[in-house]
Amino acid sequence: MLEVFRVRPWTDTLARCSRRYGSVVLMLAVWLLGVGTARAQQPRWIWNEPQAAEQAGTDPVVFRKTFEVAGPIEQLEVTLACDNRFEAYLDGVSIGRGDNWQQPQRFVLTRLADGDSHVLAVRAKNDGVDPAGLAAQVVVKTAGDATVFVSDKSWTCALESAAPALWWQRSPAPSDAWQPAAELGVVGTAGPWGNRIAWDSPETSTIETVFRAPQEKFEFVDGDRVTMIGGTWIERLQVDNFFETIVTSAYPDRNIQFRNLGWSGDEVTGIARAVFGSPQDGFARLRDDLLRTRPTVILVGYGGNEAFRGEAGLESFHAEWSRLVELLESTGATLVFISPPRHENVGPPLPDPTMINAQIDLYSAALREWAETRGHHFVDFGDPRLEASNEDSPASRFPYAMTENGLHFTSFGRWVAAQTLARRLNVPDPTWRLAIDVGSREVEATGTTANALEVGDGRVRWVVQDDRLALPSLPPSAPRNAEFLKPMDVLAVNGLPEGRWGLNINGRPAVLATAEEWAQGVVIDRSSASPVEALRGLVSQKNELYFHRYRPQNETYLFLFRKHEQGNNAVEIPQFDPIVERVEQEIRSARQPRSIAMELVPLTDE
Repeated sequence: MLEVFRVRPWTDTLARCSRRYGSVVLMLAVWLLGVGTARAQQPRWIWNEPQAAEQAGTDPVVFRKTFEVAGPIEQLEVTLACDNRFEAYLDGVSIGRGDNWQQPQRFVLTRLADGDSHVLAVRAKNDGVDPAGLAAQVVVKTAGDATVFVSDKSWTCALESAAPALWWQRSPAPSDAWQPAAELGVVGTAGPWGNRIAWDSPETSTIETVFRAPQEKFEFVDGDRVTMIGGTWIERLQVDNFFETIVTSAYPDRNIQFRNLGWSGDEVTGIARAVFGSPQDGFARLRDDLLRTRPTVILVGYGGNEAFRGEAGLESFHAEWSRLVELLESTGATLVFISPPRHENVGPPLPDPTMINAQIDLYSAALREWAETRGHHFVDFGDPRLEASNEDSPASRFPYAMTENGLHFTSFGRWVAAQTLARRLNVPDPTWRLAIDVGSREVEATGTTANALEVGDGRVRWVVQDDRLALPSLPPSAPRNAEFLKPMDVLAVNGLPEGRWGLNINGRPAVLATAEEWAQGVVIDRSSASPVEALRGLVSQKNELYFHRYRPQNETYLFLFRKHEQGNNAVEIPQFDPIVERVEQEIRSARQPRSIAMELVPLTDE
C-alpha cells in the first residue's frame, strides 16, 4: 500500500505547536524567522578572488548588479563600503564615492529616470597588497513596495583593465571577462574587518538626481553645477573671474555653482595633472577631481595644445577625446565643447600664427563634428575680437592686443573673451535702455524699472531697479579708449529745458550733456553704482579656496610619495568644503541688483 504524506505548510505546524506548547514556541519561531530574514538581507564582503580576505592585488576591480523594477522608483538607497575606496554609478551616472571601509556611505537618490531595468556598477580599488572587499545593500522603494538586495555571489565582477573602457558602468557590457563575485563572508563578522565597520550608522547623502531637459540652444538653468575643464586659458579664467561674474550676475534668480578645474598645459589625456606619476595617473586625477564636483554642466576647453600635432594627429586625438567623452558622459551632465582660441598676430619677433591657426581651425571643425555626432553642444569660440568690436568689421580692425605673447590672454583679453564666451553661451545681455518723457511722465524701460519719478525744483529724480548687475569694470591695465568696447546703458530724457544737465548717480556726478543730447539718448556707465565688483571679489575668494581644496601646494606631502611625513594633515583638505559653501551663500546675496537713485540737475555756465 502506498502511503501518501501531505507536507503541511510551516505555518500550520507552527499553529499546532503553539496550541500545544504555548507562547514559548511561538516566540522562538518568530525569533528564528527574524534571524533568517536578517541573514538573508545581510550583505557579504565580495571581491574577484576568494583569498581577498587575506590578500588581494591593487588592480581596480569593477562590480555590476542588474536589477528589474516594476513601476517607477520613488527612492533608491545605496549603502556601500570598500577596503580601500570605491566609485559608484547608477545606469552609467556617478552617484558617489567613499574611501573609509569602517564608515559606510549611504546615498539616497530621488527623481530617478524611468525604466524597468537598472544597473548599479562600482569601481573598487585596493591600495596595497593586503585584504580587500566590497559590501553593498540596495533598497528600492516603489509605490507601496520595497525590495532589498545585497552584495553576494549574484554580482558579477572583472578587472577594470579587462573590461571595455567604461562599458562596465552601463548595460549591456560586452565582455567575456565577467565572472561571479567571490563571497568572503558576512559583513560584521567575517575577515579582518570583523565588527569594526559601522554598517548600521552610515554617513548619508541625499541626492536629488537632476535630469537636465535636452536643450536645442544651451542655457544655464537653476541648480546647475558647472565644472570647467581644459588647459591654460580655462584655468586662467579664474585669475580675474570676469566670466563667472558675468554669468552669475546675469541670473540673479538662479543658483549656479562653478568649479574651475582647468590645468595649464593640459590635454584631453589629463597628462598635465600627472604631477610625478604616469599619464594614466593624470587621467585618473582628472576623473577624481571631476566626479567630486558632481556636475550638471561641463564646459570643455581642450584642443589648443593638440592642434600642434597637425592633420596627422587627428586620429590619435579622436581616440583620446572619445575616452574623455565616455568619462564625461558617465556623469550624466550636459556637455558643452568650446573650440580653442586662435593665436593672435602680435608681430615680430614672435612667429606668424597663420599656420597654427589653420590647424586650430581644423581641430575645431573636428570637435564640432564629433560633439554634434554624440548629441552634445558646441561653441565656436575662435577669435573673440570679432564680436568685441563689431559683427560687421573684420578682426584686423580691432585696435588692441589681447594677449601677452600671441597665445596667453592679458587681463584685458580675458575681459573681452569672457563677454564673448558668455554671449555664445546665450547669457542675457545686462545692459538696459531707459526713456523718460518729463512732460507726460511716461517711462519706457528695457532691462530695468524706473520708480518714484519726481519733477520739481528744476530737477528730475527717479529710482531704477535693474534686472541684473552691470558688467564688470574694465581692468586697470586696459588700453586707453577701450571703453567703447563695453556694452553701455542708454538713458534718454525728453522735454528738458535747454541747457546743460548733469546726471548724478547715487549722489555722485556721472555724465554731463545738453538737453538736446539727453533727448537723443546718452550712454552711461552704472558700474560704479553697481555692486558687481563686490560680487567679483567674492567669486575670486571662493575660487581661491576651492583651488587649495583640489590642488593643495603641499600635496606631495599630503597624498603622494612623501605622505609618510605629513599625510596625517590630509584630513584638513575636505574642511575647505564648508568654507567654500559659506562664501557661495554670500555670492547668492551679492548677485542681487540694488536700487540706484538718479537725478538730472541743470548746470549754469558759472
